[in-house]
Amino acid sequence: LNKAQFLQLLQAHHQALQFTGHGCHDPETPENSYLNLGEDQLLLTDLLRHQQLDLSSYRLICLTACESGITTQSLLDEYIGWGSAFLAQQARTVISTLWNVDVRSSAFLIIRFYQLFSNPEKPISAPQALREAQSWLSMLDYEGLADWYTELARLTTIPQYRDYLHTEAAKLQADPEKINGMERPFTDPYHWAGFICTGLNQ
Repeated sequence: LNKAQFLQLLQAHHQALQFTGHGCHDPETPENSYLNLGEDQLLLTDLLRHQQLDLSSYRLICLTACESGITTQSLLDEYIGWGSAFLAQQARTVISTLWNVDVRSSAFLIIRFYQLFSNPEKPISAPQALREAQSWLSMLDYEGLADWYTELARLTTIPQYRDYLHTEAAKLQADPEKINGMERPFTDPYHWAGFICTGLNQ
C-alpha cells in the first residue's frame, strides 16, 4: 500500500478506519511525523494539506500505531498531531496512542473496545467504550483471559484464528499457577493508559 492508494481508500466514504502499524513522531518538525504504510509513508502534512479530502462520513478513526497521538504546542491553543489532523478533515472521533504500545495488550484492548462500541443492544460512545475497555484490560486475570479466548474462538469464522484462540486458552487452562492465581498481567498503565480519544463524544 502506498500513500496515493491510502488516500484514495480514505475518500471511499466509509464509517470507520482501523490503522494498525508503526508511526514515528518528529518532535522538532511534527508535520513530518508519519504513519508507515509498508511501501510508503503518510506524512502528517500530507493529511493536513489535502484539499479534496472529506472524512465527514467517518464516525471513527482508530490509530493503533506507535506514538500516533503525540502533539506539539506551537501556540497556546494550536496543536499539531494525528488526532487534530483527522478532525480537521471532518472525522468525528479519533483514537490514537501517546507512546509505543505493546502489540499484544493493544490488540486485546482494541478488540474489546470494538465489542463494546459496536454492541447494538447497548450503544455507547467511543470515549465510554475506550474507558470501559481500559478498565477491563487493567483488571483482566488469566482465568478471564482464557474465557475470553474461548468466546472469541466461538465468534470467529476463520479456522486459523479459531485454532489459535483455542490453543491459547488451553495453554492457560493447563497452567494451574496462572489459572488459579490472582495475577493481572496488564494492570500496569503502560498497557492501556496510552490510548486517548479526541473529537465528538458519540
